[in-house]
Amino acid sequence: MPLEPLGISPTVTGLCLGIGTIIILSGGIQRIGSINAILVPYMFVLYCGSCFTILAFHMDQIIPSIKLIFTSLWSPNTATGFAGGFGWFYALRWGLARALQSNEAGVGTSTFPHSASTSADPAQQGTLAMISVYTNGLLCLLTGLVILSTGAWAAPGAVFNVMMIQNIFVKHFSFFGSILFGISSFLFAVGTILGNGYNGGECFKYFVNSKLLPLYYLAIGSVVFIGSIADVQTVWTIVDFFIIPVIIPHMIALLILTSKRADLWCYTEESKS
Repeated sequence: MPLEPLGISPTVTGLCLGIGTIIILSGGIQRIGSINAILVPYMFVLYCGSCFTILAFHMDQIIPSIKLIFTSLWSPNTATGFAGGFGWFYALRWGLARALQSNEAGVGTSTFPHSASTSADPAQQGTLAMISVYTNGLLCLLTGLVILSTGAWAAPGAVFNVMMIQNIFVKHFSFFGSILFGISSFLFAVGTILGNGYNGGECFKYFVNSKLLPLYYLAIGSVVFIGSIADVQTVWTIVDFFIIPVIIPHMIALLILTSKRADLWCYTEESKS
């Protein structure tokens, strides 16, 4: 856990996250929205500002790092290495899986909070939903450039996990690096948990009596606690498995919708009326 270097055990983190999640989710979309409105700007500026600062120390390596991404992608050694191309398949498999978990593009979960918006212009709301995917892509790009430009990826015994980023932060910001990364990770985790917790709650209310919603909140809090103390690799594997039954019905529904509503392909001023 990123908070462990700060002297905070995963058990304490899990308990705080679990209890906090239950309290915030119980307040509905208004409380969730107000909390995220505070968290998102701070975590975005904090993490991006730290990454830009690190990249400023390695400006001469930014362009070579970008070139390395593309040359490695099309390199014959990459395609034929590691068990006859399995390395390429492995990287693609985990890259796509982490991308789906990161920006949730095509998963359909963002429709829940956006449908609760009071905006009078659906086009603006849709634009906001699409922008969120690209802002998330910026975070991923900065993380990748930080790993490549600092040379952390090529260090002996390098392991590509969250601790690699934390070590880079510590190397450049000393003790404050652990604090910066720990707070950033914690804020990202809270925002993700609240968003997905709300989405699940809406589905729960659709299928089950809303009076049982407190039981759902207790279940979410318990899962958050277990996820905080469980093995990270196991958690990711479970999440990757359960995201499939979420994507498939959503994509089928989109295809059905587009076939029945051809006017949605071209949103114009006339279509508002």
